[in-house]
Amino acid sequence: MMPRLHVFIAGLVVIACSQGAPAQDSKASQGPDIIVKGEKEAKDIAKFTRNPRVPGGYQIESHNELSESEIFLTCARPSAALLRQVIEGPPNAADTITRQGEFVEQHLNCHQHYNASAFTGSSGFGPSLMPKEFATDKDAQSLGRSYQGFFDRAAMLDYAIKTYAPDIGLTKAETHDDAVIERFNNTERARNRYRWPEDLRYFKVAICMVQAEPDLATQMIHTPTGSNQSAKLGFNMLSRARECVPGANRIQVDPVQFRVYVTDALYRWVEAARDVESLIPAS
Repeated sequence: MMPRLHVFIAGLVVIACSQGAPAQDSKASQGPDIIVKGEKEAKDIAKFTRNPRVPGGYQIESHNELSESEIFLTCARPSAALLRQVIEGPPNAADTITRQGEFVEQHLNCHQHYNASAFTGSSGFGPSLMPKEFATDKDAQSLGRSYQGFFDRAAMLDYAIKTYAPDIGLTKAETHDDAVIERFNNTERARNRYRWPEDLRYFKVAICMVQAEPDLATQMIHTPTGSNQSAKLGFNMLSRARECVPGANRIQVDPVQFRVYVTDALYRWVEAARDVESLIPAS
């Protein structure tokens, strides 16, 4: 199942749907182009992001799902090897998703989204509360591709950054350097060939916005997830990097999901800027 992504662009496109997994062509060697755009000094147009939030129910859901995933990672404590497999593997590819799902299966007792024992008995939550989903009827790929799986992967990336790259940061000099852009594109064309079409579109927007406003993206990543400060920085990015959505007269986003994509894009840009395969150690 594709994650339920909530973004409204120009009042025309709503990314909020579900469909079967796309077929993976083993012969595919070239993914879709990652077109990088963005002005070095984009004008700040406040009206562009007036009331930029999607309906509150979506925000609460996303915030809760990500919080559960963050708690899960704190409990399960993934190894560097596991993080490299999931974070550096092609998004939505069978091997990547299976490895992520297997990790969840191995540590179900840590995941409040699935774990009944976390909601009853000695936990203090009371016997009337039950988990949102039971994982007993799900295989590893289903767990990895689920809506919760989207946030599990996001939490893994946050965990990897805090553990192995706490100094992560980016500048306009780096994101507009021709050699960095070439390395970025060469890597991301191949990495993203299995992304959902809507997922890829949103990721491309984040790529462009991080290139245009790397300072704001860096500040956002170093603020608490779900905080007002993080949301404000995100809205400033939407306003200042509006060239990344040409023709749009208004954008609405879920701040939590927008941050997920900005974090992913920033991480990829930093890998290209540092000319490394990963910010996570090999062992």
